[in-house]
Amino acid sequence: MKIINKLSLGLGIACSAGILVAGTTPEKGLIPAFSHSLVNNLIGGYVDSLITDSAAKKDTALRTGTLKNGLTYYIKSHDSPKKEAKLKLIVMAGSLQEDDDQLGYAHFVEHMAFNGTKNFHKREIIEYVESIGLKFGADVNAYTTFDRTVYELTVPTDKAEYVSTAIKILSEWAGHIDFDSLDVVDERGVITEEWRARKSKQGDLMEHHNAALNSGSRFQERMPIGTPQSIANAQSAGLKRFYRDWYRPNLMAVVFVGDYSSEIVESEVKTLFSGFKNPASERKIEKYSIPYVDSTVVSVIRDSMVNFPSVNYMIRFPKMEGAQDKLAREAIVFSIFSAAINQRLGKLARSLHAPFRSASVGGRSALDGSVYLTFGVVGRQQSPLNSLETLMSEVDKVARFGLDSVEFNRIKTSMLTAIEKSSKTPVEHNSNSLASLYSSMFFNQGKTQNSDTLSHKRKDLIPTITQEEIKQVASLWKHKENRYFLLSIPDAHGVTVPETESLLSVIEGIEQIPLTAYVEEAEEEVGEFVGVVPEPGDILEKIEHSDSIQEWKLSNGITVWLRQQPLAKEIVQIYGQSKGGYYKNVDKVGLIPSLTVGQTIGASGAGRFTAEQLRKMIGTRDIYSLSLNIDAYEETVNVLATNSDLETGLQLMRLYLKEPRIDTAFLEKEKARAIEAAAERISTAEGRFHDTVSLSMSNYHPYTISRMSATADSLNPEASLEVFKDRFSDMSDFDFIITGGFNYAVMDTIVRNYIASLPGGGRKEEYSNIRILPPVGTISKRVYGANSASAMSIINFSGDAEFSRETSWEITLLAELIRTRLTQVLREDMGGVYSPGVRSAYSTVPSPRYSIEISFASDPDRADELVKATMDALHNLQDSLMSDMYVGGVRALMLSSLEQGKHDWMTRLRSRLYWGYPTSEINNYEWIEKINPETVRTAARKFIDLKNYKLFQLFPGEEPK
Repeated sequence: MKIINKLSLGLGIACSAGILVAGTTPEKGLIPAFSHSLVNNLIGGYVDSLITDSAAKKDTALRTGTLKNGLTYYIKSHDSPKKEAKLKLIVMAGSLQEDDDQLGYAHFVEHMAFNGTKNFHKREIIEYVESIGLKFGADVNAYTTFDRTVYELTVPTDKAEYVSTAIKILSEWAGHIDFDSLDVVDERGVITEEWRARKSKQGDLMEHHNAALNSGSRFQERMPIGTPQSIANAQSAGLKRFYRDWYRPNLMAVVFVGDYSSEIVESEVKTLFSGFKNPASERKIEKYSIPYVDSTVVSVIRDSMVNFPSVNYMIRFPKMEGAQDKLAREAIVFSIFSAAINQRLGKLARSLHAPFRSASVGGRSALDGSVYLTFGVVGRQQSPLNSLETLMSEVDKVARFGLDSVEFNRIKTSMLTAIEKSSKTPVEHNSNSLASLYSSMFFNQGKTQNSDTLSHKRKDLIPTITQEEIKQVASLWKHKENRYFLLSIPDAHGVTVPETESLLSVIEGIEQIPLTAYVEEAEEEVGEFVGVVPEPGDILEKIEHSDSIQEWKLSNGITVWLRQQPLAKEIVQIYGQSKGGYYKNVDKVGLIPSLTVGQTIGASGAGRFTAEQLRKMIGTRDIYSLSLNIDAYEETVNVLATNSDLETGLQLMRLYLKEPRIDTAFLEKEKARAIEAAAERISTAEGRFHDTVSLSMSNYHPYTISRMSATADSLNPEASLEVFKDRFSDMSDFDFIITGGFNYAVMDTIVRNYIASLPGGGRKEEYSNIRILPPVGTISKRVYGANSASAMSIINFSGDAEFSRETSWEITLLAELIRTRLTQVLREDMGGVYSPGVRSAYSTVPSPRYSIEISFASDPDRADELVKATMDALHNLQDSLMSDMYVGGVRALMLSSLEQGKHDWMTRLRSRLYWGYPTSEINNYEWIEKINPETVRTAARKFIDLKNYKLFQLFPGEEPK
């Protein structure tokens, strides 16, 4: 039932893609996600085995115990965040425990928990939690897997009744769910839409491969969602039987972590849960496994949905057993091996004549706890055999020769640096993370991971890892049993499906190929980015403001805002922004070079360094993130680092500003990617649907048309470089914000050297007056051919708005209450959708505008009916006063959101610049506290124009003639 929709009290700060130098996640290839999970341990699952003896013994503040009926509890008082608690009810039973006539019933029972219990009839649980400021989905939710069902609540603790009621709700779920037959019938529709939302052509392809991996096992027969037939025929009797058999106290745990008395909670848990009894005849929890194969399994998909041929070669091993130190060491060995090989493969993929689009080595856990070693490659528009051979040859190089000494030492240094970064990063063990920790403790029979212990162990072990160990783990690719080939091949002319014999021939022929050892050139020292500290500028004036904020005015025209943030003891963030953006240069160099300046410069490096060299060097320093962005209306820079390497980060920022470069080899490859991406976009209904929405919502603006019709020849790196140099040639209209655990005296020197010395010639810019707006009136457009079983409907309301913080709150409030109303109408009353989505946006750049977008997936035959019901519900919001219970809940949610964000000084100072008035006036608690049903009706009339909206729908199948 996972329905995650987080409330956002948007500050109107837009983030855009740009030049991200450091802080990136590993590049994602096009290998299907289910076999592309890179794990930071040996073949997956190893770190899960590194569990310490009962952590409960070491946590003196934790109250834990087992009731006479076998129910376990973990209770801890914890004041982060303040006035809040996280609760969980864990049932160690899932879809594997279903009988043949109960497919999907574990998940169905979870849904019924929200449809009425002994003491909370119908939707009273949802109504109650929403009335106290919680969100169904974000704060109240549940999920079902193969072997467990978990219910979750996040509640405020400022009133004792909230805590008591939350514990009571857990007890209702544990033993008092009411399986009303009419509610069961209604819920069939909701779960069917959940199934339909997951059903797509891409999903079918993945299911095909998963069927090969799980063949002959119960896992293949007991998918938690069930089947359309089992959902449509679900009956109260079967649901009650599953509930009676498996929802028993000796399979349950209660977890409570929050800002409340653990003694009181323990007493209430004992009172409410001690009365539950286990069945007289208990059914046994069986352990299920996936059969091993002594041959090679080949799973082939040939489909038009597949754009490029891919092969995933997988070898399955039993879950590793042994002493913790041995497992920890092997985990590190595999981490070093996989990091090295994936960096080599990434470099190959980025080369001009790349042998594949992407490739990687990694691991994944199987459903029964065994593990796969995976080798994945996405080839070009031909047979993937050559790509597979290249990948496996790189792996065998490591098996034969080990790693290059420079490469080996660099990766070990990077791993040690990452551990140091982790230790310096302020980790706040909030209630949610602790609740998850105690849940793991229950799953692992009283044991759990200890991150501090693991970090110290890794730190001690990494320097002792040898080349021989790396060679041994690389040689695992030679294993001959339990092998799988998963092939996804385009259904296109000239593309053939490799025969099994050909695949085996590639693998078995690798050892006969003459190979030479990989050699990595030694890199220059990071400290030589700039060479010398620049000529410093001056700080002309320092002004003290309220909230311990300082404002420094610099000689080059830049203004710096500083606020210490004790939570970040050793970390400093420096963020700068100015008005401008690439629209300032469009008339001179064209749209496409302006749009692509980020990827052009960011991927080219700076000075004498390539982008790859810079990434490697930064990996050995305490620099968390470094980026320079040019979006439509602004330029920004951002550096996040520890105090020890902050100066290095700023030197690198200056290097990009002073000596940007163009990597012509990369850009030639980028042109090829652009051609492939454009062809892929227009070949799918989803791509055409996206284009339809973009063109319509921009009223066919020339810029939108130019962007969509751009070709690879539209790229102009020299023009992009010109845009970059112009945008940062005069930074006198920048505002910089500095937050974190810094020393003012030290920061005085850093600001003079690296910010006051930036170029400043007095330029003061305003936003370009580019108004890309939708047409006035109602638009309805449909696209057919979706690769899913559902129809997607999007309804957008947008228009001009007033510039005020209150306007942004009105839009947020209205969007949240529209979501609440549509959840009731479309999901609960009509059973037509799984989870309606409502997104709101408010921006003042270049002029104040708002947008409220409603979206939902549904049965194609009911799409129009549900759109009409949506419009009727919106009309009702304009005509009638919504219940104060719901309005009060959202009011409480907004106040809580403000409270939680008050210590985030970077966001608050950015808000100050955005809104133009003091930080103390940003969070207007008084206005929010006055929200009432009339506020909602007024907002609905102001922002929902039923004669001015845009409806876009994407349907599966062919367009009716």
